[in-house]
Amino acid sequence: MNNKKTLKADSWQRYLQLGLELSLYIIIFTFLGYYLDIKFETKPYLTFTGVFLGMFGVFYSIWKKFLR
Repeated sequence: MNNKKTLKADSWQRYLQLGLELSLYIIIFTFLGYYLDIKFETKPYLTFTGVFLGMFGVFYSIWKKFLR
C-alpha cells in the first residue's frame, strides 16, 4: 500500500517539474529578449527571438524526456 502512494507521488512530482520547467523556459527567454530590446532599442525583434528560443527550449526538453 505504501509503495502505491510513493509511486503516485512520484508521478505527480514529475508532471509538476515538467510544467514548471516548460513555463520557465518561455518566461526567462521572453524577459531576456525584452530586456535586450530595451537596452539596444530594437523593439520587438529580440523579444520575438527570446520567445522562439524559449519555445525551442520547451520542444527540446519534451524531446529529451520522451527519448528516455
